[in-house]
Amino acid sequence: MKLLNIEEWEKEDIEVYNTIIEKLWDFNISDTEWYEYTITEFTNDIEAKGFYSCYDQVNFSGFHSQGDGACFDADIDIFDFLRSTKKLTDFRNVVRNIKSENIHRGAYLTRDNTRYSHECSYSLDNIEYYNGLSRVTQKELMELEEYISNYYQDLCIELYDKLRVEYEYLTSKEVIKESLSVNNYLFNEVGEMHI
Repeated sequence: MKLLNIEEWEKEDIEVYNTIIEKLWDFNISDTEWYEYTITEFTNDIEAKGFYSCYDQVNFSGFHSQGDGACFDADIDIFDFLRSTKKLTDFRNVVRNIKSENIHRGAYLTRDNTRYSHECSYSLDNIEYYNGLSRVTQKELMELEEYISNYYQDLCIELYDKLRVEYEYLTSKEVIKESLSVNNYLFNEVGEMHI
């Protein structure tokens, strides 16, 4: 039985080489949590934008089916969020009511669909307030909820795109070949690995 490494098969018999690559398309993603670094970096970035407690609450599916996407549960500090997005003056009535503790500073985004994980499968809990708000402040609060929702959806799309790029990189022929080569795995004529 002939045993060669991936580079040797690439030179000697391209069909065996292609068989190996096709069989091991998920070599870099199957027994690993390949997505952890991407999610960690993403959640660290969004904490600076007022989204907290996100890491363990990220859900995604992908990457080539209807309904694929990413979403996450998060506590939102509204004041931190508005400060980071430079929107404090756009929502000045809400900010004033947060400072006077008439509007609760926090809100929560939760996944509301257990079947899908994408930017539209979430709900934003209503932002709580304690005393009557003026019509202007109520309108501003509704605009803020819409702004948060749109911003959240953009973040979900950004996360999904980052995960998709990482996935496609790890499942590319070049990277699979590199991983097999670095580990010096040997393969027979039918593309079976021998360790």
